[in-house]
Amino acid sequence: MAEDQALIALALEAALEEVGVGIAGPFGSCVEASAWVERHTPELAILDFKLRDGPCTNLAKTLLGRGVPVIITSGCPQGPGT
Repeated sequence: MAEDQALIALALEAALEEVGVGIAGPFGSCVEASAWVERHTPELAILDFKLRDGPCTNLAKTLLGRGVPVIITSGCPQGPGT
């Protein structure tokens, strides 16, 4: 899981652990998450779109390229009028 907001990360972690899902992370930056992904391949990834060091686009592409399902979360509005 890549999430840079501590409260959101803790809530996601607690919810996932409650249903028996093992968790790597939370990683607060693309650099941290990418370093872990260099050595591991998760079954599923939950990524906050914008982490401390920018968007997780390259991380998502890497994971999708390995066939890993990716869920993108975001608190960012979609655009004008949203």
